[in-house]
Amino acid sequence: MKVSLNSSQSLPTEFIQRLQHIVPQEFSESVLQSFSQESLITLRINELRSSIDEMKQLLREKQIHFQEIAWFKEALVMDNLEYQKILELGWIEKGMLYRQNLSSMLVGRVIAPKSGEDVLDLCAAPGSKATHMAALMNNSGELVVVESVRSRFYRLKSVAELLGVENMKFVYC
Repeated sequence: MKVSLNSSQSLPTEFIQRLQHIVPQEFSESVLQSFSQESLITLRINELRSSIDEMKQLLREKQIHFQEIAWFKEALVMDNLEYQKILELGWIEKGMLYRQNLSSMLVGRVIAPKSGEDVLDLCAAPGSKATHMAALMNNSGELVVVESVRSRFYRLKSVAELLGVENMKFVYC
């Protein structure tokens, strides 16, 4: 059995069966339906490449509407905007913005690393959480990132370079 999400994708039977074991029956339908909903585009302003105020001003000048998160100053939820449009502006390519889920951004907020501290991130690729922590640390201290999958290790290094991270020590094992 496959549940159709939209015209181009469906959920595999094995996945649905596993969900049925995990999710209580009264929630299963709503959980399955959630997979067909369009996901929000959430962006993190990378303070190693741009200030929060500067980035918000640039977005406003381009008449790009976004929602701010009161408890998360560097997070933006984009209003009715295709990701391709954001890419065309070049700010992601310059490392000023980074596409990252709010739940992923929470890790940095919970850990709350400070400048000069030492942090270890295991299974660090693709680098979303680690580069966020580097920004929270103002590129100060040491952030040791470990990745065991070769292709993901090089992706991690690439993301860190793009976002201007200088306090990362990379470990491939």
